[in-house]
Amino acid sequence: MPKRRALRFWLMSSTIYLSYKRMELVMRLGLGGNTEEEKEATWNALHELNSDRMLAMCLELRAFYLKMGQFLGTRHDFMPKQYLRKLSQLHDDVPPMPAEQVGPLIEKGLGVKIGELFSSLNLTHPVGSASISQVHDGVLRSNGQRVAVKVQYPDAEHVMLADLKNLRKLAAFLQEHELNFDLVSPGEMLRYFGISLEFDFLKEANNIDRMHASLASAVPSVVLPETVLASRRVLVMTFVEGLPFTKLVVPTGFSRRLFASKGKKMLNTLAEAWGHMLFVEGCFNADPHPGNMLLMRDMKIGLLDWGQVKSVDRALQVQLARLMRAFLADDPHQIAQEFLGLGVKVSNPEDSTSLRQLALSMFESRDVKGMVFSPFSPDNALASNQVTAFPPELFFVLRSVQMLRGLAHGMGVDFSVAQAWEKHIGNLLDSNHNAPAARKRRHMRRM
Repeated sequence: MPKRRALRFWLMSSTIYLSYKRMELVMRLGLGGNTEEEKEATWNALHELNSDRMLAMCLELRAFYLKMGQFLGTRHDFMPKQYLRKLSQLHDDVPPMPAEQVGPLIEKGLGVKIGELFSSLNLTHPVGSASISQVHDGVLRSNGQRVAVKVQYPDAEHVMLADLKNLRKLAAFLQEHELNFDLVSPGEMLRYFGISLEFDFLKEANNIDRMHASLASAVPSVVLPETVLASRRVLVMTFVEGLPFTKLVVPTGFSRRLFASKGKKMLNTLAEAWGHMLFVEGCFNADPHPGNMLLMRDMKIGLLDWGQVKSVDRALQVQLARLMRAFLADDPHQIAQEFLGLGVKVSNPEDSTSLRQLALSMFESRDVKGMVFSPFSPDNALASNQVTAFPPELFFVLRSVQMLRGLAHGMGVDFSVAQAWEKHIGNLLDSNHNAPAARKRRHMRRM
């Protein structure tokens, strides 16, 4: 089974990759069309074909390949629109397990018969299904409360960890031949420290309880579920109802009107939540994507799926805050210095211009005139200044900022995460500056 999955992955992914390399050759030979419109039409036709191929690969192989597709489907800042439209369904519209398989998994996981615990439970039509689990709508028999029942797919952990080995090989290939960026180190961290936490729903329940208590008062415009009952592979939570962001960021007349009037407020709410988690709480949801975000009737935002929560130590908090403050000042030399202070290694550490561009493309969400944000473009700063080492602990922070960037582009809103976090940045740096003086005063009193 693992070998067959690996073979299918390499056949399908290499087909996509080689078709683009072939198209690059066609364009260099001048055979892709005579006008810019004809060339664009040729590229769009290939994007249409390959986005179908990638969607088919993700749906067939599922597991971690779904996560890869989910991430790419949120990157409105550089992914072709054909991919965005098709991969968006991977957030919550994956073909589910059949009802006859789900019921026994729930009963085994919770140690109780479904009829004893629930007065109703819809096993045939889950409200969402994604990479490692699917969610069903139910009502508790004891108090009539509506709940969401999250059920893990059998063998999900074993299959996903095997998939990571293939993706690590792909990352190494792309790093060597296509993208001047350290893709391997974050993959190693995912393999050994990151993704395994997502398979223990008891830990997710603890994450929900902790973050619910933290965010309830700090950011009242976000809503988290509350834990009702949990085991390692089944989690029962209060039901949070709303419209998934995946239904919004694919443009419609409704979403365009909504974003024009409320888009900035929605992004500020999300940024405030992640800013509080990063700079105040010291831990954050490290698996953000539009499928886990709901727009509720009162314009509050529901945040689901807390399987991956990562800690941020004080040193990293301070260094991130220093980088954000440099963004606000737009000082190229300071941005370059603070960016390198995160532990990022580059081929040309003296080139402050490209370092500024790299830092902004990774950890800021606003548009910058003249900058190319697509990492695959020859005009991107990576082409002149290779990222030779990227600290694994930064990967999930990068992912969170890139989520906000992708949403901002999808909404058509120019949004700065540094500006949204300015209050948290100031409070953290001020407290860090005052801490040595306070420790010195306490020391003198003891003397």
